[in-house]
Amino acid sequence: VLGFGYLLQYSFNEFLGPPGKVALGFIVALITTVGGVLFTRQRKDMAEYGSGLIALGVILLYLCAYFAGPYYQLVPDLMGFIILATVTATAYVLSLLFVTRIVAIVTLVGGATLPLVMNHVDQSPQLYLSYLLILAIATLRLSQRIHWQPLALLCMGLCFAMIEISIGHATLDYQSVSLTQSLISIAIIHGFFYAFAHYALQGLSPTEGINRTRLIIVTSNIIFILFVTQNMILDSRTLGVLYLLNTLPWIAVFLLPKTLFNYSPLSDESRALQAIALLHAGLFMGVGILVLSSPEMRGIIWCLEGLMLIYLGSKFQLTSVRIEGYIALLFSLLAVGLQVTQWVINSIVPTAELLALNLGTGWGNLIAITCLTYFAVLLSFLRIYYQCYFPLAFC
Repeated sequence: VLGFGYLLQYSFNEFLGPPGKVALGFIVALITTVGGVLFTRQRKDMAEYGSGLIALGVILLYLCAYFAGPYYQLVPDLMGFIILATVTATAYVLSLLFVTRIVAIVTLVGGATLPLVMNHVDQSPQLYLSYLLILAIATLRLSQRIHWQPLALLCMGLCFAMIEISIGHATLDYQSVSLTQSLISIAIIHGFFYAFAHYALQGLSPTEGINRTRLIIVTSNIIFILFVTQNMILDSRTLGVLYLLNTLPWIAVFLLPKTLFNYSPLSDESRALQAIALLHAGLFMGVGILVLSSPEMRGIIWCLEGLMLIYLGSKFQLTSVRIEGYIALLFSLLAVGLQVTQWVINSIVPTAELLALNLGTGWGNLIAITCLTYFAVLLSFLRIYYQCYFPLAFC
């Protein structure tokens, strides 16, 4: 590959020139690719070696497309983008036909790093992000077909890195970006989020369930969407409403596991899916309300969310949801308790606000922490009571 790039860049300048070198490079790359295909079909016992030849041909095609476009400027930018996209599509078809991992990796890496050689991040980020979304969906489908989850992890890492580069360039001059372009970019980002979420939750097995790879994808995915949307949306009200709207698809996933993922209602796969859906819905709802609310009310909101998750986790026997509820409840009690303590300390001097009985934030927090603590204890005792005296009904 290094020798091929050296020949395209420095050699035969007096005889061929840039057009001739690029044309000769495409011929050699096509011969290598076709030769790898024929070799793989004729020599089944050396399929891996044949896959290496196919991958080599794909890499050479990427190099030729780069030299024809950004390097020598032999074709316009749009035509260069189409050529690189065609190479990516060809490589994807080859990886599907021959079910080979090395061609899949070359396809993904070569296709995802287009903006590094095409400079499309500065000119049309929406065009590149749309192309990258299609490539990501195709790669995830390929990962399922060849039963190789590391390909999905690599796809996620590359996509997140390239999205950050693209969004970072686009938001340098945020005021010049129109509302329509911003909405399109946000919609495409959500396409990545739900594509990776669908991959992580599709095809769960009764014995394995949510394995480590799927859990990494789910966790990284939610961190990615929260981080990117906060960088793209500067208005807190718009950001909070967007988070609240994202709770609706996850509520639908919780209620319709058979319709959306073809899991039977009482199966272990359905229970795992419902747990993940509840966690996502609770997180989006909690973060959305926190973004929209004032800082003094955050402890109360956390406490309400924690009680709701504890109730749902106990009702549907979802341990992970219940644990998240306990964590949210603990943080909320600490936050509200700290606010009440500060309010009491500040009321001592110079005026006794406790004696004034003005219903302000301090009294609201004090009443809230009293009521919410009572309901938390009551909910815990009810759970123990039902477990002890009505085990069948509780189950």
